[in-house]
Amino acid sequence: QESATTTTTTTNNDNNGNGSSNHKHLTIACHEAMLTWSTHSGKYTISVDGEEVFSNIAKGSVLEHKWKWSHYKGCIADDGDEEDVVPMRIIACRKPPIRTSKDFRCYEFLIGGKVFR
Repeated sequence: QESATTTTTTTNNDNNGNGSSNHKHLTIACHEAMLTWSTHSGKYTISVDGEEVFSNIAKGSVLEHKWKWSHYKGCIADDGDEEDVVPMRIIACRKPPIRTSKDFRCYEFLIGGKVFR
């Protein structure tokens, strides 16, 4: 069971009625994403802030799951969402390869294509 805490920064614009914005509000929120994976059965769940958002069965010894996060809504993005959406990706393996460095990690959490540690 692994977890990662991310900090989400969202900028909201207030319109003054004529279509132009003159105020910006910065909202910072921390979120926790947790992977729970039974490497025996392959069943896994991904929870964000304690709420299960995905569950499935991974086939083989490698698990990969991708989704999109909406900063504006603070939740999983719908297919139609485009604004403030960041791609998320979890890659995990049951055990490290035979020939690997001592720094090899059996899991990676990528936010917007960058490894989060």
